[in-house]
Amino acid sequence: MSPSRGLSTVPAADATAPAMTRIVQRLTQFWVERGHVLLPPCDFAIPAGSMHPEVFFNVLDERPWGTALVQPVRRPRDGRKGLHPYRLARHLEFHVLLRHGVEAMQDLYLQSLESLGLDLGAHDICFSDGPWESHSLGAWGNGWHVQLNGLGVARLTFLRQMAGRPLVRAAAEMVYGIERTALALDDVVGLEALSWGLGVADGEPWRRGEEEISRYAFEVADAESWQRSLERREEEARRCLDAGLPRIAYELAVGNLEHVELLLARGQLEVRHRVRHLQRVQELVLAAAQVARSAVVPTEPMASASQHSDVTEPDAAAIELEGSAGVDATTPSDAAPLADGDDTASSAVSEAPAVAVAEAVVGLEATASKTDLPKTDLPKTEVPTTAAPPKTAAPPKTAAPPKTAAPAAKGKGKPAAQGGRKSKSSSKKGSA
Repeated sequence: MSPSRGLSTVPAADATAPAMTRIVQRLTQFWVERGHVLLPPCDFAIPAGSMHPEVFFNVLDERPWGTALVQPVRRPRDGRKGLHPYRLARHLEFHVLLRHGVEAMQDLYLQSLESLGLDLGAHDICFSDGPWESHSLGAWGNGWHVQLNGLGVARLTFLRQMAGRPLVRAAAEMVYGIERTALALDDVVGLEALSWGLGVADGEPWRRGEEEISRYAFEVADAESWQRSLERREEEARRCLDAGLPRIAYELAVGNLEHVELLLARGQLEVRHRVRHLQRVQELVLAAAQVARSAVVPTEPMASASQHSDVTEPDAAAIELEGSAGVDATTPSDAAPLADGDDTASSAVSEAPAVAVAEAVVGLEATASKTDLPKTDLPKTEVPTTAAPPKTAAPPKTAAPPKTAAPAAKGKGKPAAQGGRKSKSSSKKGSA
């Protein structure tokens, strides 16, 4: 059954339904009508919908169809015990991967807002140019951050690179922050005021969970246990790569981002260790992409991260968890729109770390193409070397012979007088 025929299974949203319900139902209907496959959400904690395994490998495989899904997102360090009106440790994203109509992405986004019943003329919608990067995925792109009534609600991105490689087929991402979009639909301020229907306010379902997630992340989590789990998962991911299971290795690697996030929240991870762990996540993701592309079981076990001593580490201040990778639906409205999941991130990150890792990971084609080149021995011509002639010392300077007065001619007093005058002049110079 084609994706478009599957539309009949999507129930139409009631105009009187709560905003949260309308957004999920109507966005699902809107994108399924346009030929997108509806995917189930990822079943483990991830910091952004962009990291959904099927989205990642769909982009790599360059499949001709797009996807749409609702993805719960978890970022423990963003939690404020349910006391912040716009900042949550977990929230919902509606993620869309576009394969067709990429050039009309802005128009499609506005049409989708109209399908929600939003009057575009009555609201302030601003598209701000901005790049997007995900170090863990080796991905980057450019596009727009969308603000609705001054609040960041979405991200539209033309994908340029994934897993350290430029994309051949056009692809784009559209990420909606569901809770923040619902604020505009309900015309309310603060997440507590959102309605789930049947008299249930948003503050009732999520407040208790937000409080417990925040307490655990900042006060209770056992850092040593999470550290051991992080290391075990890394080793297990490498075993999966050796066994030719790239998707399982990818899930283990991306799942480690939650471990790093919790260790940071507990203050038990130094900057240099944080960078090292995030670099290992990137290495595993790039290696999983390589194994998936080749579809061949590696003949040699994957080297451990400690053996990649030549990999350039990214700047610790710039690299942050890809809570980043999607619309930051938990960033306060007065913060930089759609920052990389952490309000301490100060700068965008260059592509150099991703490129360096791509060249270092075992089996990457960039390295293989260099080692497969035939080696030819060029004829060597020996150039005779002659010793340089020894330097001869310059001849010593000899003093100029003293000028002698001309002998006076007999009978002529004039030359004698001239000689006497010259002698007098030279004596004055000597005395001076």
